[in-house]
Amino acid sequence: MTKQFIEPQLIKSDLLDELDSLVGQLKNLTAYKPQPFHLQEAAMDARMSDFLELAEQDYIKGWTDCEQGIKHQSGQPQAYNAGYADCYDYENQGGI
Repeated sequence: MTKQFIEPQLIKSDLLDELDSLVGQLKNLTAYKPQPFHLQEAAMDARMSDFLELAEQDYIKGWTDCEQGIKHQSGQPQAYNAGYADCYDYENQGGI
């Protein structure tokens, strides 16, 4: 392996400013402190909301696939399976 000389290049001033800002932010970090309970609860609620939204989307996808006659595939999320099964039961009970 041969050593190659790399010609130094100037760093753009806006990148230097951004780097300087990021270094400043790192210097201002403090050691990890446990969050107060209300902040932890708010974070948990936000994640739960995201989880429920994704589960709802899976359920709707399962129901829609059933309505459109798309064959059920194994390995789907539980909410998808529930939507597919509910649609299947609804359609077999006469539906609307």
